[in-house]
Amino acid sequence: MGGDRLALATAGAAELRELEGRLEAAGRAVRALVVERTVSEMHSRSAAEGQLCALCLERRKGLVFSCGHQACVECGEQLSSCAFCRKEITAKIRMYDS
Repeated sequence: MGGDRLALATAGAAELRELEGRLEAAGRAVRALVVERTVSEMHSRSAAEGQLCALCLERRKGLVFSCGHQACVECGEQLSSCAFCRKEITAKIRMYDS
């Protein structure tokens, strides 16, 4: 019927109830997919953001400090103490992607 008002007007009560049931089922399926996709996109975004330097929020993390915190190479090279825990940085270890 495709939402055609004339076709709906000529349908019987049983046919309309059956159509209503199918529409409700389709609505539930769409709502479930919306939730699923939203959660998936949030996880993807969160994972991508977790790889960004928390100082500049522009570049990927590339250095690990002696305290365990991380920053991008550009930000990390400028630090003598950790911007997160304020401990003196005694080692800066370069991280590489496999």
